[in-house]
Amino acid sequence: MTYFDSLRQFYDEDHYRVIMENHCTKVSYRMEDTIEAINAYLADPSLDVEGRAYIREHVLYKLDGNSGARIAEAVLRSLG
Repeated sequence: MTYFDSLRQFYDEDHYRVIMENHCTKVSYRMEDTIEAINAYLADPSLDVEGRAYIREHVLYKLDGNSGARIAEAVLRSLG
């Protein structure tokens, strides 16, 4: 599989790059690793707690529950 046929290319996007560079969370490239990581986080919610805090503070915009409304407003504005 080539780079552009894989999910690895998305980890190089700006919004993922900051997460990758700061080792904020586990990264998986295979479904088995993804399942293992999910199960690990479910078993121990404190895993990577500092990294997830970094994501909340530096990557996410707002945690107010209104993201869907903001997205809908942006789509409607772009449609005129």
